[in-house]
Amino acid sequence: LKKLDNGTRYTTEYLVRFIARLQPKSTVVRNDLLKRLVASLTHQALGIQGTLRPVGMEWNKLRQGTAGELMLFIDSIYDMATGEKDSNPPGL
Repeated sequence: LKKLDNGTRYTTEYLVRFIARLQPKSTVVRNDLLKRLVASLTHQALGIQGTLRPVGMEWNKLRQGTAGELMLFIDSIYDMATGEKDSNPPGL
């Protein structure tokens, strides 16, 4: 996260904190919300519950390996924002 410019860093953290404040009831809902956020931030489609999201956009599909790494990154920011797990993971 430190490698991003300040505007990108603050915006990403703000959006993840917004999702955290929604307090998703289940891990599945939380992951779906975070996947949708990743799809929007990267302007690439991502499979959510068997459907490429966002619907109606002609974006390229995010590759499996890249999507996995991004989800690990976003999950660590989410955990940091909610105070779960390690509050200072390496690289953030």
